[in-house]
Order: sequence, then structure tokens, then C-alpha cells
Amino acid sequence: VTYANQKLVEVSKYTMQEILGKGHNLFRHPDMPKELFKLMWDTIKSGKVFSGIVKNKAKDGSHYWVDATIVPIKDENGTVYKYIGARYHIKEDYLAESLYEAQAKRLGLPPLGKRA
Repeated sequence: VTYANQKLVEVSKYTMQEILGKGHNLFRHPDMPKELFKLMWDTIKSGKVFSGIVKNKAKDGSHYWVDATIVPIKDENGTVYKYIGARYHIKEDYLAESLYEAQAKRLGLPPLGKRA
């Protein structure tokens, strides 16, 4: 993480100092399948935009949901050299879970609560 706004600090319950310089795995919730993150990385590394519903883990162990869009940024040669992520905080669990389940079905991922 090279940049974070105050909203991320508020929602994640980490300080700015705890976020900057860390990997995104800092926020990874155990409910999210590895296949979702593989798809995300494969998509953005190939130069395409990734959009998805993700359950994240806050510093205190609680969770929060985001509708994430991650855009790869390319240099003049077309090489991806960084990513910009914009996330919208979904405050209602029932809505986020419904959106996630539709996404999981569409992408062939397991539903929530059915992780191996």
C-alpha cells in the first residue's frame, strides 16, 4: 500500500502508519477464497480491470465489505507498474453477502460459509 485515505483508516481500524508499506493481505478475511485473489491478480497483472465484492478483516478482527475496482497502470511500453484501487464501503452485511453470492456463482467460487 503506497497511499490510503482516512476512510480506509476509519473502516479498517488501522492507523495510517500501520497501513502504508504493507501488502493488501493485511486486510484479507479468512472467509474469502484464495481463488478470488488469484483471479484478481491474474486479471490486473494481465492489464485488465478487476471489479469484485470483497470481505475484509479489520485490525480488531471484525469485518467490513467493499465493492472494489482495481485498475492496472501501464508505462509507455505497456508494462504494468502499479495498481490503483478504489473501494466503496458496503455497510449492510445482507446486501454485501447477496452481492458476493451472486459474484461467487458467476465466477464458480464457493458460497460464503462453505470453505474447505
